[in-house]
Amino acid sequence: MSLTLLCAPLAALWLHSATAGEPAGAAQPAAAQDFAIRAAHAATGDGHHLANVLILVQGGRLAAIGTGELPPGIEVIEYPGWVTPGFVAAWGRLSHPAEDETTSPFLEQLDLLPGFDPHRPDVAEALRVGITTLLPATNPTSVIAGTMPPVKLAPGPAGEVQRLPLPALLLSMASPAVNRGRAPTSYSGLVLALDQRAADPAGRLAEAKAGRLLVSIDVEERHEVQRAIDWSATHGLRPLLRGATLAGEQIASLQAAGVGVVLPPFGLGASGRTLDALVALSKSRVPFAFGYGSEASFRLPLAAALARGADRPALERALWGGAAKLIGADARVGSLRAGLDADLVLWSGDPLDLSSRPERIYVGGREVYRAAPLLPSQPPKSPRLGVPTGNKHAR
Repeated sequence: MSLTLLCAPLAALWLHSATAGEPAGAAQPAAAQDFAIRAAHAATGDGHHLANVLILVQGGRLAAIGTGELPPGIEVIEYPGWVTPGFVAAWGRLSHPAEDETTSPFLEQLDLLPGFDPHRPDVAEALRVGITTLLPATNPTSVIAGTMPPVKLAPGPAGEVQRLPLPALLLSMASPAVNRGRAPTSYSGLVLALDQRAADPAGRLAEAKAGRLLVSIDVEERHEVQRAIDWSATHGLRPLLRGATLAGEQIASLQAAGVGVVLPPFGLGASGRTLDALVALSKSRVPFAFGYGSEASFRLPLAAALARGADRPALERALWGGAAKLIGADARVGSLRAGLDADLVLWSGDPLDLSSRPERIYVGGREVYRAAPLLPSQPPKSPRLGVPTGNKHAR
């Protein structure tokens, strides 16, 4: 199969009021099917685009991407819009609020996965945005909150949580972790406590140094970002820094340290300074990703940043392949690449255009969401489904 690259148009800047739609097969999750999608456009997740692309899904994985012949009898979805990997959000508050354990600021042994419920309404809402993989997080009130792996936002065939391999050790060096009426009550005390735990050869931070855990550190203010960089360098760690809204103003320090950042949800009132920092980050060599709070806070800053001159390929990497790499999940998700999970979103138009919406979502080759029809005055670009092809392209 051959691949053809092309450039994409810039996104339009108006918001489409899409109907929520329904989870596909909510009562009985469907099994993964073998099928193919022929789409007019595709974003591969690494900043490149394909035209008239054919994607073969077999056994829940991406078997081939390009143009060419298909195996006999494969069902084809003829789709005139866009196909992309599922978005990867490197931060999101989707665990139950009761999972914010506050009995101790140091919860190294706490496994946070049991607090994640893929059947919660807020999880389904994030899935409808087009996010299929997310690294959940708790409030940054504990210095060490526990461990949490990235998860799929759709339950598995038996209703189970679908986790990805590399868990993250969730740390906080932000102000909510200090001055809470218990130690540590200062930034200096926080650093000392983390130094002591980093010196433990049997501790969780030793596992992180050995590459068995990702380290994710909550930061908010500029001085917290620098403190986290300095502390990590002292202990030979290359963490993921979460919550640094103005990381684009500290590019030199971040590039020198070789660390990545996760931008928090900006909300509807993102300032020009915040957007300019995002634009600067997109034009740097600092790897970054986005956190999820709501559909508006996830998608609106992208459109606004594009309008201010952000580098589109960098934004796409931050949504897909680059984000997956930051959370250690790029061997499974984030790109249209043979061998990866078939986590796919069919978009009515350009996925960075606010007028577009997800029409179909697949996780592991299973359809998990189908959008409700638009009003008759707004006919969707509907795909033709179930076309048997043999060895020829469907007409």
